[in-house]
Amino acid sequence: MGTPGGVSPSPRPRATWAAARDNALPLSRLWAHVDKRLGVPVWSLLLITVIQMLLGLINLGSSSAFTAFVSVGVIALAAAYAMPIALSLMNRRREVMQAPWHYGNIVGASANVVALAWIVFELVLFSMPTALPVTSTSMNYASVVFVGFLAIAAVWYLVYARKHYKGPPESDALE
Repeated sequence: MGTPGGVSPSPRPRATWAAARDNALPLSRLWAHVDKRLGVPVWSLLLITVIQMLLGLINLGSSSAFTAFVSVGVIALAAAYAMPIALSLMNRRREVMQAPWHYGNIVGASANVVALAWIVFELVLFSMPTALPVTSTSMNYASVVFVGFLAIAAVWYLVYARKHYKGPPESDALE
């Protein structure tokens, strides 16, 4: 996916830029703007830099809160992997069986079940407190932060994105 000047944005700003391009973020027009001279989404880069700096500052105030934010990154990634695997299993892996490469239903479904079991293990592991006995300081608030992010995303979807989000262009899957 090219940008003006033929330079693709780097990974983190690129994800922000792609979500903004698809009109999925507040102030999408600002974050989706690609500087013609540099060929990068400068405002997306600035946004990600500020967010990372603020997340880094959390550790100065509370190591427990910082641990929650780090853990929620792993939890969110695991949940994002679990959803398509679970949906594929629920649909009896019909889409996968049409792919040019597959290992059949028994091996593939077994691998999917093992993957989901591992993800559930990860979710439990990254939600555990950092020390015993559990105190307000050693408690891992990752699950609270994760549910909070889900609530914010759901509200944003209901208020705005449901009407305006169009999804990625079909050409993205071809590149």
